[in-house]
Amino acid sequence: MGILSFLPPEEAVLKTSFLSHRWKQLWESLPVSGFNFRVPLPVCCRGGHVKNLKDLRDGKYMTVEDMKRECSKFVEWVNNVMISHQGSTIDELRVRFYLDKDSQRYIDKWIEIAMRKQVKKLELDFPSLLHRPSNAYYPFPKECFPGIEFLTSLCLVNVGVSDEAMEFVLSNCPMLETLHLKNSPLLIHPKVSCSSLRLKHLNISHSESIQTIEISAPNLVSFEYHKLRKVPFHIWYAPKLTELDYSNWLDFNLAYLVSQLYNYLPQLVTLRWIYQGFPNLPVFVT
Repeated sequence: MGILSFLPPEEAVLKTSFLSHRWKQLWESLPVSGFNFRVPLPVCCRGGHVKNLKDLRDGKYMTVEDMKRECSKFVEWVNNVMISHQGSTIDELRVRFYLDKDSQRYIDKWIEIAMRKQVKKLELDFPSLLHRPSNAYYPFPKECFPGIEFLTSLCLVNVGVSDEAMEFVLSNCPMLETLHLKNSPLLIHPKVSCSSLRLKHLNISHSESIQTIEISAPNLVSFEYHKLRKVPFHIWYAPKLTELDYSNWLDFNLAYLVSQLYNYLPQLVTLRWIYQGFPNLPVFVT
């Protein structure tokens, strides 16, 4: 029991699969705080081939077919761990690999299992080395899995989150305090609006299809927004907002930013903006 307790749960299932059935049953009943499914990822791409960290030294490349086989192995690994563990709760689930819509039914199942076990923190990151059209991203489900109400932190990177999916999450996760959405091509007009929302930290980054953002969040403390070009964002109600982190690289306009934040400048403790070059600062007449 002591040996198994020191192994990460996602690794323990591999180790015990080679041991007796009794050992496997013992692992399945162990309490775990969370699962972190990550493996070393390829770091560069050339001509439809990808190169991983190990092969950088040897100059070898993996083909796209090789990557598909690696994806199949990864999916099988996660399936084995998620399905075989019999614990009643999972505090945290993190999955990072080159997955997309082709793996939707498996990813949906992982989320369902985690929700059923009252997961509190969920993080999905599905990057791609090759160009991926927006309809090929894994679409985050708009489904009320039992246990979704226990979620306190949701981080979705390189995941297809639509406006409707975002609204669904905010409406069905009363305990949610942190929401991080990065590189979601399906976000167009995201809205954060709920009078009873606990949301404290909001990060919307590098989702280049966004046209407007609207925020009304009574408990929001920090808002982080990064995009190549500026879009109208309206903070209608955020009495506790004290931190803002903002950047748009191609057409930064400080006067525009100030106009958007005029009512909240007195209460901001931290204001960070990133700009490529030095902007022309506006002249304010008192």
